[in-house]
Amino acid sequence: MRVRGVTDAKHAVGQPARAVVVTLALVLIATASGTAHARLKGFVPSSRRGTAEVWIEMPRFAEPFGDDYVGEYAITNGWGFGLGVSFGLADKICLEGRSLQTNHTIEYAEWDVDMAYVGIKYCMVGDSPFQPFLSAGYVRQNLETDTSSLHGEYTRLTGHGILASAGMDYFRTDKFFITLRVGYTFVDYSYGIFGTDEQSLVESLDGRMLSASIGIGYRAPVW
Repeated sequence: MRVRGVTDAKHAVGQPARAVVVTLALVLIATASGTAHARLKGFVPSSRRGTAEVWIEMPRFAEPFGDDYVGEYAITNGWGFGLGVSFGLADKICLEGRSLQTNHTIEYAEWDVDMAYVGIKYCMVGDSPFQPFLSAGYVRQNLETDTSSLHGEYTRLTGHGILASAGMDYFRTDKFFITLRVGYTFVDYSYGIFGTDEQSLVESLDGRMLSASIGIGYRAPVW
């Protein structure tokens, strides 16, 4: 077994919990403000039907706090970026996909956390420039050594799980918007590559992460 289970070391979750509370409070405040200005002159209603949105999330912050991010995988907080796209399936409902990456350090070596996500995005407000949303869906997550700073054998841990997000889109025009998002990833690493050796892990490793990002996007009609 190349990966040793850690059962007696726990990470405190007070800091992530505070981050979630503060972010949700900001979303609620912005929502109230958006409701008060729901009829801005010239603003196009927020129906997503027949629209496509693309955006870039940068900077993106990620805080690992799964119980198994200790010992030989004592990973630090990281920064990175993300790319996203969504298609309007119905009023206020979108199918979205995201590709996300953050860079971290483990024992002075550079590592990457890469995610591929697909899910459903629900937009809670009508014709307001402030548009809070919720989203959830499937995520595949990799923790791997960064090849640009690789020393020793290559290592990759892979897991599958759920990524749940809450956030706010603020439309400056009917096409361009600023997006703010906080997300919680529920993932257990169950598969590993160590050099050229591939194996299923006897014990899955807890890879939960909290993340936050800000970005800019563009919306266009597609039909």
